[in-house]
Amino acid sequence: LEDLEIHPDNKMSLIAGTYYTGILTSNDDGENWSSIGTGEQPTRVWDIEINRSRNKLYVASSNGVYVLDLE
Repeated sequence: LEDLEIHPDNKMSLIAGTYYTGILTSNDDGENWSSIGTGEQPTRVWDIEINRSRNKLYVASSNGVYVLDLE
């Protein structure tokens, strides 16, 4: 696990950036996880940041920087 963010509108929703499995999300406080895609799944995520005012998730990875809509 490289980085973990809590969704600003749902404290049970977590977003994790991982070194080997890309971006994972959990809607049940970490009990279950699923992968979220970027079209080209980054293999190594170094940092994730949430921009609440723009409702975006920024991902810095070995494949580049991604900007995803935050759901």
